[in-house]
Amino acid sequence: MQILQGFDAINPDRPSVFTMGTFDGVHRGHQAVIKKLVEDAQALKARSVILTFDPHPQSVVNPEKAKSIPILTTMHEKQEVFAKLGVDALLIVKFDRSLMEKTGQEFVDQFLIQRAGLKKLLLGYDHAFGKNRSGTFESLQPMAVEKNFIIEKLPAFDFDRIVVNSTMIRNMLKDGDVATANDLLGRRYIVEGTVQHGAGRGRTIGFPTANIQPTHMQKLIPMPGVYACRVNVDGSSFPAVTNIGQRPTFDTSLQTVIEAHILDFDRDLYDRSVGLEFIYRIRDERKFSSREELIWQIRQDIRHAREQGF
Repeated sequence: MQILQGFDAINPDRPSVFTMGTFDGVHRGHQAVIKKLVEDAQALKARSVILTFDPHPQSVVNPEKAKSIPILTTMHEKQEVFAKLGVDALLIVKFDRSLMEKTGQEFVDQFLIQRAGLKKLLLGYDHAFGKNRSGTFESLQPMAVEKNFIIEKLPAFDFDRIVVNSTMIRNMLKDGDVATANDLLGRRYIVEGTVQHGAGRGRTIGFPTANIQPTHMQKLIPMPGVYACRVNVDGSSFPAVTNIGQRPTFDTSLQTVIEAHILDFDRDLYDRSVGLEFIYRIRDERKFSSREELIWQIRQDIRHAREQGF
């Protein structure tokens, strides 16, 4: 998959089938749109192109609101999923105030038609873009006839009779329901980060942990608690029991940390990049009255995870 930075990077002489959006989560609904994009491009002998914006449009239109909404997927994670789905090109467009003032019709005409070889435009069932959300399927239909391109609005995608959207998945993760969130994502939720030095308490009680600092500070971290996970490092994947929380038994700082005890593993991961995949929630975080009680509970958590399989 090509990564194109701005419209100057795209060849306007080659016909393109476009879809556009932020695609946070790249969930099953997004995937249905993208699969249709790839199929239509192949049928039309055109290239399939996803157009997305960086920074997120909300960070320009409404910066305070943007800060309050955690993200499900980083740009790197999106690129990996798009490539696996067979997309030909990802066009990343810088979103700024001049672009914010463009109507949907102006954006399609000045950029997609004149500079990007628009052959067909696929829109999600509720997608609107441009100033005052003026770019809708209905408003663009006359332009499609006049400018000779195809426009299609796709129906809402439901999974097990649930209409999938990013807000719903965020709320599930905030509630710790990673298993259902994974069902709607179509894959395991992942947090990428770097392993940092911690206090070393886990090793002193026989359960060393990788202390993971997320790469993207706006990445949504699931609700505090204990989870069955997989830790991905250097192309390999290892089972782990992960605690998210404030370590109330030992720590009074109230700082939230992510600590993964990787099972049957004894390698140095300090300063290494890892991916933490969440599988299911085991229990809430709690404060223990003694070190021995904590050790007993950790053993129970590990036994539970092994018995369930992950």
